[in-house]
Amino acid sequence: MRIERALASEAKALGDILSHFPKREGIHMSDLNYCLRKAYWRKTEDVVVDKATILNWGNGLAWQWLLLGTAETPELELDGIKLSPDSVLGIEVKETSKYPSSKAEPIEEERVLGNTSWLRQTMAYCYARNHPTVQMEKEYEWDLLVAHDMGFNKDIRYWKLYFMGKELIDNWYWMRERWTLLTETLDNARLPDVKYSEGWEHKLCPFFERCKVELEERGMV
Repeated sequence: MRIERALASEAKALGDILSHFPKREGIHMSDLNYCLRKAYWRKTEDVVVDKATILNWGNGLAWQWLLLGTAETPELELDGIKLSPDSVLGIEVKETSKYPSSKAEPIEEERVLGNTSWLRQTMAYCYARNHPTVQMEKEYEWDLLVAHDMGFNKDIRYWKLYFMGKELIDNWYWMRERWTLLTETLDNARLPDVKYSEGWEHKLCPFFERCKVELEERGMV
């Protein structure tokens, strides 16, 4: 018996996964939800996606297909911002290997409420689906299904998120402000300020070394 690594087949498998994630045209809500400087570089450079990122994207897509029965995502557009909710029925699927403690316990209510990027994303979807009839004092709903996958420690949590119309409107204004900032910097070939990011993003970012000195000078890492 003998064994050899089939590198060409590995590359093809990664390419097949990556083919489900073509480079997006225009400005997407996910560009605005995270670091604007990273979004700028992704829009202006041919960025090579590393293997770990491709596999993480593939994991999320697989969970979406298993739990929703489809890997196709509808595309919406509002105020020049493109959005791709997992389902127009109001369900977002997240796959994560992150746990709040060494006990490998799934995230609970306070962790969901503290995950601002997930909340901003679901609120944007909820606003876009209900636009233009969003009312300040009315409550709106979006479901969040979180699949936890950390080795043999696996679990699932299904959350129902309820937002007041005012929360949806305020969140959408935040997205629009960032859309204006990113659009202006792209039009003028000018980097967005590094302040338009969150601390947890920095060391995970493929462009971290470009910003490291500036982040250190500002005490952001």
